[in-house]
Amino acid sequence: MSRYIEGVQDDLVNFFRYIHSDNGGAWNRNEIISCKPNEINRTQLKQIILEERQKAEVDYWLIFFSGHGWADKNMETYLEVCPREKGDCDISLTELFQAIGRSRLLLITDACRAVPLMENGGRIPSYKYFSVADSEETDYRKACRKAYNEKIGLLPSNTIFKGYSCAFGETSSDSGIYGGEYIHAIVETAKKYIALEKAKKVGVERTPVLAYPLIHSVAKQIVVAKSHGTQNPVYTGPKTWQPPFCVIP
Repeated sequence: MSRYIEGVQDDLVNFFRYIHSDNGGAWNRNEIISCKPNEINRTQLKQIILEERQKAEVDYWLIFFSGHGWADKNMETYLEVCPREKGDCDISLTELFQAIGRSRLLLITDACRAVPLMENGGRIPSYKYFSVADSEETDYRKACRKAYNEKIGLLPSNTIFKGYSCAFGETSSDSGIYGGEYIHAIVETAKKYIALEKAKKVGVERTPVLAYPLIHSVAKQIVVAKSHGTQNPVYTGPKTWQPPFCVIP
């Protein structure tokens, strides 16, 4: 029996607030495509991506998924974008990457990767890079976005970075209070690092851009400790190139 996951809404709100903040990359509201929980299927999701690409090729995608997922015995991960009874609900990461094309991509998922099929539900909000600014611009926000864009611009095209909330064969836990443990740890860790950088005294060198792998590594320790080793987040991507996640110019 399918059901809507309450924690998904918390994840969406918390993640949106973070990336919309100056230090989270200063993403503008008109750059955000939020797919409502359980209201689109696999085909519709691919159509949304296609329509964005037809407007102009997207330089960078940041896709965040919170909900149910599963994996097959070939270690392919699937995201369930709508209830199973609606049909056409599962999209594999291979298919998702093919839909996006040769753009840079950071994929963050808070979903199970266990081989047995999990319950269905979920949502993929996607975040599109390089768009016109909105009325929220300030000099500091512009500086944050400039630093963020410059770091993205250094990444090779067609590079995929992936942050999973658990390892292959594992399940992901939800706090029941603030959403998924992984995405909560990611956002809270990022906020702490930003605060530490801002608190540095004048004359002390500041790190203007913090990469996602750093935030993931700290968040992973938190999740592993809370789950007593049953949930082990995984990051994959080229070591030479790392996508930005915090900017403190």
